[in-house]
Amino acid sequence: MVYPQNYIAKSRNALLPTRSPGMLERRAKSLVQVFLSRVSSINDVENTLVNLLSDYTMKELDVVTLSPSLTQTIIKVSNEYHHQSSFASLLFLSPPAQSAWSVLFPLVHRYFCYIEDEKQMLTEGCRIELFLSKV
Repeated sequence: MVYPQNYIAKSRNALLPTRSPGMLERRAKSLVQVFLSRVSSINDVENTLVNLLSDYTMKELDVVTLSPSLTQTIIKVSNEYHHQSSFASLLFLSPPAQSAWSVLFPLVHRYFCYIEDEKQMLTEGCRIELFLSKV
């Protein structure tokens, strides 16, 4: 699992989401579309995905740097996609574009939900990291 253990329980207990689930779904679809347009080989997958998720996260949290733990989470999402899509490709189960929608889209959507649910804590972590980098 990519996300902290308390994420599932916390998200189930949320009474009023600050954003509609449809908005996060549209953003996840958009990111997958951009990802597909930028990736031309298997070597591009991890860097492209990490860069896209990092850019989205910094914009969403309105920060200029990411905390090490958040960077690690982004790398875990990328590694999980790479692992699942590589395995499917090796077995000729799905072409790359299909695995982007069947594997990457759910991972990105869950990641976006995580960012939304934990926005305050994640923003504080990034701001602390910025402060520490200036000291």
